Amino acid sequence: MPQVRIKGVGEENIIKMAPQISESIFEITGCPKEHIEIEELEVKAVKGNNLTKPNPFIEIYWFDRGQEQADKVAKSITEIAKSNGIENIDIAFILFSRNLYYENGEHF
Repeated sequence: MPQVRIKGVGEENIIKMAPQISESIFEITGCPKEHIEIEELEVKAVKGNNLTKPNPFIEIYWFDRGQEQADKVAKSITEIAKSNGIENIDIAFILFSRNLYYENGEHF
C-alpha cells in the first residue's frame, strides 16, 4: 500500500514511469518502496460502437495521508507522465479506512 493502477498510457510508458513513481511516493510519504504496488490496467473504452484506448488515468488506493501529501504526489506523478510524453492525465485517490482494510483476516 499504496497501490497505483494505471490505464491508457501503454506498457512501455508504465515500465519507464514505475521506478520514478515509486521513488516519488517514497520521498513524499516515507512509505517503503517494497509496499508500493504499480499495476497496468489493460482496458478498452467504448465510444459509440467502437473500442478505443482509454484516456490516461491513474488511481491511487491508499490510507488517507492528508491533502498536502495527496497534492504533492499528484503533482509529482503528473510531471513524471508529462516527461514521458503524456500530455493529459487524470489522477484520483481512493481512500481506505484502516478498520475496513483486512490483510489475512485482520484489519489495520
